[in-house]
Amino acid sequence: MPRVTIICAHCRKEFTIYPSDPHKFCSRACVFAHWLATDEMSRFWAKVDKSGGPDACWPWTGARNSANYGNFNTRDGKTWPAHRLAWTLTNGPIQEGLLIRHYDCDNPPCCNPKHLLPGTLVDNRADSDRKGRARSGNHKGSANGRAKLTARDIQEIRALSAQGVYQDDIARQYHIGQTHVSRIVRRESWTHIP
Repeated sequence: MPRVTIICAHCRKEFTIYPSDPHKFCSRACVFAHWLATDEMSRFWAKVDKSGGPDACWPWTGARNSANYGNFNTRDGKTWPAHRLAWTLTNGPIQEGLLIRHYDCDNPPCCNPKHLLPGTLVDNRADSDRKGRARSGNHKGSANGRAKLTARDIQEIRALSAQGVYQDDIARQYHIGQTHVSRIVRRESWTHIP
């Protein structure tokens, strides 16, 4: 598909995009500079409750997603995670590949930039482990918050397989997939269970 040349809505510099691309700005810097020059920024901060003071959590009072993170819809139709936008409006663009962590408060709707810190997914998992709230990552077996099985289930699954029970039947009994049963039996998963 051929690219088309358009003019950046902020700096007026020409740049090329695919015709289906909705972007109107040549760079992320221009997006944020444009924000600063419009009423979008004041509309965003109006949805943040700063009443607790400069060091308290600043909860997002607008729409939230199923994980309780705030969502802010811009007039151009883009949806931003509220905490990422709070960081960006305060500190500038987020480096590619980084996420914004609630490092101190662990409060998903919080938009106080003092409580936010950029980092990698590995950093975020380390935070989870440090705070004892991890549901996945380095936690093995039933210590993993998403685990459906217990150590006893694993031992029973291996015993049933050794007795000749079909893996499909075991999978139905434990509400897991046959492939999962196979990996348990071959000791490719749940390797820490004897």
